[in-house]
Amino acid sequence: QPEENLLKKNRLAAIDYGLHSIGVAISDPSRHVATPLTTISHSNWSGDTSAIQSCLAPFNITTIILGEPLNEDGSDSSQTINTRLFGKQLEKYGFTVAYCDERYSSIEAREILKMQGCGPDEIKKKIDQTAAAVILQRYLDLPSK
Repeated sequence: QPEENLLKKNRLAAIDYGLHSIGVAISDPSRHVATPLTTISHSNWSGDTSAIQSCLAPFNITTIILGEPLNEDGSDSSQTINTRLFGKQLEKYGFTVAYCDERYSSIEAREILKMQGCGPDEIKKKIDQTAAAVILQRYLDLPSK
């Protein structure tokens, strides 16, 4: 049991924070592979943060990679400020927050789900958590992390 807890401490989570829903993904204990975990319906910052805490608690995750919505040219988008403010909210709840460019993550997620044979309804249901996994995998693959 203690060995299992040590392994869980190393995991990271990623969030694709959207106006309607929030995709959540986690890494494996060795931080090599990202896996979609769940999608949370957006309510308000307090409710969203509590829901995130609840779904991550079994994994002892303390660091969250938050997808940063940038414009194609790398400048801030209209959603960037909201996302950074939500990151500050997560920090108030004790999480360490890092950011990773989320440009095209939803497009990539949609392609992954299509390749897995998902139909339109299943894609709609899983796209946010899959986009979170895409964001987390990008972060895990960075040479400087």
